[in-house]
Amino acid sequence: MSKLRAMGWRILLALALGLGSLGAGPVAGPTPPQTELDPPRCFPHAQLWELAQRAHENPNLWPSEEPSKKIEILERLSSPSCEADAWWIMYYFLVLDGYDRNKAIEIIQGAKIEREQHFRQLEKLEKGEVAPFQGSCTQPVEEGAPTGGVSFCTFVEEDWNCDGDPSDREYDFLFPMPCYGNPGYLRWRSNNWQVAWTFRIIYGGNLLGHDLCNYSKWLCIGDRGVNLAGGPTQVRNSLELRHP
Repeated sequence: MSKLRAMGWRILLALALGLGSLGAGPVAGPTPPQTELDPPRCFPHAQLWELAQRAHENPNLWPSEEPSKKIEILERLSSPSCEADAWWIMYYFLVLDGYDRNKAIEIIQGAKIEREQHFRQLEKLEKGEVAPFQGSCTQPVEEGAPTGGVSFCTFVEEDWNCDGDPSDREYDFLFPMPCYGNPGYLRWRSNNWQVAWTFRIIYGGNLLGHDLCNYSKWLCIGDRGVNLAGGPTQVRNSLELRHP
């Protein structure tokens, strides 16, 4: 399961988001609030604010590759030691989205709880200690972009038990797609920066899928992760399920 956690920090940020400017010196930004969030360890607040601004202005970006001069910055941001910086970027993104600071902190703290619950549930599923309520072929679906075929989400509904834990609420996203053999080859993808990065941070890039051997395939995602990603409508409109 440590492998699943590590995948959450493979944060492949687009060049167009201006990652190169993160090392270019001070930029204007808000005064850092006094919060329960750990202070950033890798970049100053002002530079994290700038990155959040660029991401907010250009949410629908997906890089195909990263030039070598950006690798050092990407590696720093994707390191577990820079986890606090990642949460600060998400905090500033929420502020830019119109949330007041107290609500933004509440959403971030809820997302942290969601992450721990997600990994605990995956561990139980792996050990056979819990069986999700719905369907067969239940397993994590990794992030990726195979080119064999793609299905877009056509429906989303609230669900309290699609992950096998009725104590919290999830959203269930439907993807009509014929069965293409081993469901382990399926991958999810989003062209929305906020959705993709949120799911990498919270879920380690592994979303829980069920009914993956059927025509109607589902991705079960916690409500706090969905809300941090911009809400069920934004997730539905940007999320894809792909196969080789």
